[in-house]
Formats: sequence, structure tokens, C-alpha cells
Amino acid sequence: MSASPHRYRTRALVRVWLLALLVWGILALPLMSGAIRSTPAGALVGTPVIPEFERRRSQLSEIRFTLADEQFTLRRHRSGWVMPEAGGYPVDPERLTELMVGLAGLEIGAPRTADADKHALLGVADPAQGGNGVRIDLIGPDGATETRLILGRRQEALYMRRPDLDQTYRLTGDLPAFYTRQVWLDVDILSVAPEALRAVRLYDAAGQTAYFRRQAGDGPDRFIPAPPHASDRARDPRAISTTATAISRLAPQDVRPADTLTTRRVARHVSETFDDLELDLEAYDEPGGYWITLRAVEAGDGARRAAAINARSEGWAFRVTGLDFQDFTPRISDLVAREAAD
Repeated sequence: MSASPHRYRTRALVRVWLLALLVWGILALPLMSGAIRSTPAGALVGTPVIPEFERRRSQLSEIRFTLADEQFTLRRHRSGWVMPEAGGYPVDPERLTELMVGLAGLEIGAPRTADADKHALLGVADPAQGGNGVRIDLIGPDGATETRLILGRRQEALYMRRPDLDQTYRLTGDLPAFYTRQVWLDVDILSVAPEALRAVRLYDAAGQTAYFRRQAGDGPDRFIPAPPHASDRARDPRAISTTATAISRLAPQDVRPADTLTTRRVARHVSETFDDLELDLEAYDEPGGYWITLRAVEAGDGARRAAAINARSEGWAFRVTGLDFQDFTPRISDLVAREAAD
């Protein structure tokens, strides 16, 4: 039985309506997207930069920072947050807390320029194009990027834009310094007062050794040659004091796995404290920087202190400044005059 003319007309009308809806949808998509992007900049003032961050932070797996010349990552690990680019070395927990609290409290403030040519003035130029901004990507548990921001500082103010938008904002709230990876590393591995240091044993690049010691209560300029080199004559007591107390000024700048060092040690510097802690430092003049390794030794019931230091230092090498490296690696002939052996 053939279909009636009425049914044919109904089907035709349905097809026309469906086609019209499809065409309308295609044409409307750009308009809807434009509407989202064209939300008045002022309408966002006072809203969180990252909505519901306190709830979402426990699900973060990584926080990635991208600069024009560097990229580094804070990665959640079963033992805490670490930095893969530093061989998995622990991130400073206090600075990480500052970051989390800061991100949770960031709010969008007054709108600033939407002119891409002026982004660099606010420090939010795209680092992927060599700009001066810092891109921060928050990565969820499945590896997907949940939030992307480009941040910048101008004087004391913090500015932001989304990577795909030109509109910029001044932010209310603050974040810890984020322009270098070194500030995130927990390299404060040792604290020893200069008054606590009793002696130092030196091994220099020429194969010479020396031993300097002082009595309790003596000042820092009272380190003198001690057995087996008691006959040495000090050339420069100030230089001896500088190297004898150098470990109290240890301030690492960076860290990497010790097994990535490519050179042989150039010196060894062993400090002793009045309460019998020994700090054995080895120095390496690596291509592009100065590095040291450190191991603590302590006997008896107090060995827990050495164990705590070694838990953070063993297996790692720490970069130091050239000035600190000089303090750890003096030539013994510059410190003492020694009679030639028969």
C-alpha cells in the first residue's frame, strides 16, 4: 500500500526543519564562543582565578612552570613532592605550602591591557614565543591539564592572563617567587654555627694535607696547625679561619644526583665540631659550575644527627658559588709554610 500525499508532506517538512536546525547550530557555534570570550572584563573582578582550588588541589599530580629558557615541574610522589628535573629531589615543603595557599587565595582584580603588544610591560608575554611571562599548568590525576595561566610581576604587583586570550588582569593575593627552579628545592641540608667548629682537615688538589684546630672558647682566628702537622707555620690566620669555618656558610644553589658528576674530586674538606660531628665534604670542578658532596659521621647515641643529614645529602651533589668553592678548596701552600721533608 503506497504512502498518502499527507505523509509525504509531513516527512518533507521534518527534513526541512532538521536541516534548518543543523545549519543554525553550525552558524551559532562561533557566535556562542565569541559570547564567552567577549564577557566584559570587569565582570570577572573579585572571582577566584582557580575556582574550587581547595577542593581540587588534592587531585593535582603535577604543577608545571614554563619560562622562555627553562621548564621545571613539581610532581606529587608517594614520599612527597619532588622535582624530576633535579633527579627527583624533594621540593621545599614550606614554599610548596605558600604556593598552594597563594593559588587558593588568588582573585581577579582590575582589568589591564588587552593589547598583545603590551603584554611584556606586565610580564605576561608568552614564554613559548620567548616572552617574559611564566606559564603555570596544573595537571590532574589523569595527566590532563586542568588550568593554564601566564603570570608576571611588575614591581610588587602580580598580573595574569589566559594563554589563549589577550585580556590581562591585576591579581589580588600573592605567590612565592617562581622565576627559577632553584627556589623550589629543599637544599637547606645543614645548619652548624661557626662557634661549634673545633677543627678542619684539608686535602688539596696538589695532594697536600693539613690539620687545624682550636680550643673551646677560642675565637675564629685561633685555628692553628695541629698534629701531625704541628710544625707548620701559619702564613695567613684569616685565610685559615675562613676555610675552617666554611661549612657554617654552606648555601647550596642547586642539586643533582651525585652519579651524574663527570669529573674527579679536586679537594676534600672535613670539619669537626666540639660535640664530635664530622662533616666530610668533597669538591668537584664540573663543566659549567662548582659542586660538592657531603656525608656526616657521628658515633654513639648522637648518631641520629648524622643520619638526619645523610638522609638529605647522600646520593646528591650540590652546586655552590665560586666564592664558597674557594673557601672549601684552598691551596695548603697558601695557608702554611712547611719545611721540606728530608
